[in-house]
Amino acid sequence: MRVVMEQPLWKYGSQEGFDSFCASLTNRTKLIAVSHTDVDGIGGAKIVDAALQADAVYLMDYTEVNDVLVERLRNEAPSHIVISDLGLKRDFVEKLSTFARVLVIDHHQASEDLNAERVAFMNAQGFCATYLAYFLLHDFKDISSWEWLVACACIADVATNSVQGFMVAQFQKEGLAFSNGVKQGTFWELVTGINNALIYYAEDRMQVYRALTSDFVMPHSLVEPARLIEADIQECITRFNQGKEEINGRWYWEFVSQYRVKSTAVTMISFLNPTRTCLIVNIDGDVAHVSARCQDRHEDMNILLKKLIEGFPDADAGGHIPAAGGHFPVDRLSEFKKRLENV
Repeated sequence: MRVVMEQPLWKYGSQEGFDSFCASLTNRTKLIAVSHTDVDGIGGAKIVDAALQADAVYLMDYTEVNDVLVERLRNEAPSHIVISDLGLKRDFVEKLSTFARVLVIDHHQASEDLNAERVAFMNAQGFCATYLAYFLLHDFKDISSWEWLVACACIADVATNSVQGFMVAQFQKEGLAFSNGVKQGTFWELVTGINNALIYYAEDRMQVYRALTSDFVMPHSLVEPARLIEADIQECITRFNQGKEEINGRWYWEFVSQYRVKSTAVTMISFLNPTRTCLIVNIDGDVAHVSARCQDRHEDMNILLKKLIEGFPDADAGGHIPAAGGHFPVDRLSEFKKRLENV
């Protein structure tokens, strides 16, 4: 059964630009897929890989999108690069376009249009990147066996409101009622399991990528790593509830952990407290990594974090209204907290 898909409203980009990129693909194309390190990131990479048969796949964190990555890609000598779920700057994309045609599929709030002669920038708000990739590429090749992963990415990025029809269809396939919420059945088990496995294998995320197949099941090799991370997340939530500070009506907590559970923990906390703005800072050496959530959207987390780190050296932040992340030098932590009192 062919699933009806909701049409994204493109903030930047056009069907013509996307079609031009696709028309340039030939049997001599060398294509590299680059994507983020979370469930939406791995989903976007899988869709691009399945549809376009990538020669290589890189999963990168935001802090790894830099000139080192540009040179790494240049040395691979690709003719085409597809990037999903990574908020990008014009300078980075322009450098890539000097040696390859570039397609960017993203849903982060972008301040400028990155489209250019050799760049197709497809950006739409309210959708996860995996859904956008699937919408663009599902007619290119039959990749319907991956629709479950698209649904999981929508759940993971809290981006189901814009794709109600698609989600209802996916849940019906499994005998579930989407109206009963997303935290049910194999979908929720896979969302949490894949996310936790990616945290466990933070130093080798491709282990998770390679383990995932189009089968609607958690790979056996990822079950125990996912369980270990889940235990750490639950401990983190307990410690948050015991040690959080209230600053200007918001909840704030900083900690050190063995695994990178900050983003997942703050998401779970915000689901339990949807009317609260929650910020968690994980200190890793001389860098402070922050995640902010506000499920009822009464504050824009993207704007908030950018204000809190404005002017800090070696700092960056970005994301969406309900969820954003960033990093800054740990020696600016006291100033960060002081700004939180006044913003």
